Amino acid sequence: MRESISIVYDGIHLLEENGIQINDDSGLFTEAFIATKTINEEKIRGKDEPYYFGVEREPLSFPLSFYFDESLSDERRREIARLLDKEYYKPLFSVDDPQRIYYAMCVDSSQHIHNGIQMGYVTLNFRTNSPYAYSPVYFDEFDFSENTVDGTEFTFVNNGDMECKPYLSITMIENGDLKIVNFSNSGQEFKFTSLVKDEIVTVDCESEEIDSSITYRFDDFNDQYLSFVRGNNYLKIYGKCLIKLKYQFKMK
Repeated sequence: MRESISIVYDGIHLLEENGIQINDDSGLFTEAFIATKTINEEKIRGKDEPYYFGVEREPLSFPLSFYFDESLSDERRREIARLLDKEYYKPLFSVDDPQRIYYAMCVDSSQHIHNGIQMGYVTLNFRTNSPYAYSPVYFDEFDFSENTVDGTEFTFVNNGDMECKPYLSITMIENGDLKIVNFSNSGQEFKFTSLVKDEIVTVDCESEEIDSSITYRFDDFNDQYLSFVRGNNYLKIYGKCLIKLKYQFKMK
């Protein structure tokens, strides 16, 4: 991202604000390659090999510098500060690679380096909400209104580097059960029972939240939230329904 002169933050093209990204280091560009990772383990007396409990990954952080091709008045500096200093994570990407989005905000110290008449550049440190970058948000719709008892097969392709947990909106065409089997993820079954015609069920598989247009549905769900592994996911749908998918891919 640092090689691009044009950055978009919170929907604002900084180039349109006379802000050009620059490399204030000498030589080659330096960027984070993989998020910082910590091993969780525990050692006990008499055992040389520690017990392994997994890893923790830290959110990404990186500096960005922007040169503003103008003399910055006090009012203009305050305007730029409002553009860049947000209270929550906002989408950040380069115009050269809009398919790779970071959700970031400014943290720690910032600097305005100038020549005494307020012409120069600002340097800020950004921190993301995640160890990963994200694709744009995608939407897909599937019509299974003519589904049979044998189910319907289809393939979902996860183009990211990590598992993808979608948001689903399911509209039932008739009374009955709804089941999605992912044969690429150890035969995982995502299943609701006793749904009714015209009921709309929404499921956020990332945050594990369920809502229904009719009634409480947690007791009718098998607690297996849908998760797509990297690459091809071979699925089978049972039940007559309409399904809308909303998702993003995670990228290292």
